[in-house]
Amino acid sequence: MKNRKHLVKGTFFKAFFSLFAMVMVTPFGLALTENMEEVQENKLVVNIDDPLAYFNVDAEWIREDLLESAFYDAARRQKLEGFELSYNGITPKNARGVLEFRIISWRRSVANMYEFTTSARYINADGDEIKLGVFRGYRSGITALMRRDIGEHFADTAEDAFRQALRKLDEKLS
Repeated sequence: MKNRKHLVKGTFFKAFFSLFAMVMVTPFGLALTENMEEVQENKLVVNIDDPLAYFNVDAEWIREDLLESAFYDAARRQKLEGFELSYNGITPKNARGVLEFRIISWRRSVANMYEFTTSARYINADGDEIKLGVFRGYRSGITALMRRDIGEHFADTAEDAFRQALRKLDEKLS
């Protein structure tokens, strides 16, 4: 019972601090969007929208790093070049095309399976939208022997889904 009071205090403090951080960071984020508008017209803009990270401030930068490395690996394997990656960003208006990923789920299940689900859509320079669909990546957690392997498994599941989406985009555009 005596620890319950501390738990409520800690939860209230975390919620208050998160709200305070969002209020303080928002003006800086809006100020940085001006740089995003200056994308070269010949580049594809890839935006990874991760709404689950908005509520988990502590892990947002980890999620961003893992998702960026996963997409760069998938793009390298699919031989995609000439793109600009943004995470939870605002997409510019003068890009040659926009590939948007929206993270639906990214978790480790009770059965120790790493699962990643995302939806993808492509918007060309004319504003025509092509819905690519929902893509999933799965990995078994049996091979994660050390704690540092967990991040690699999460990134690998995301990479599998990104590669499927890039293949589908290639099929639709050709």
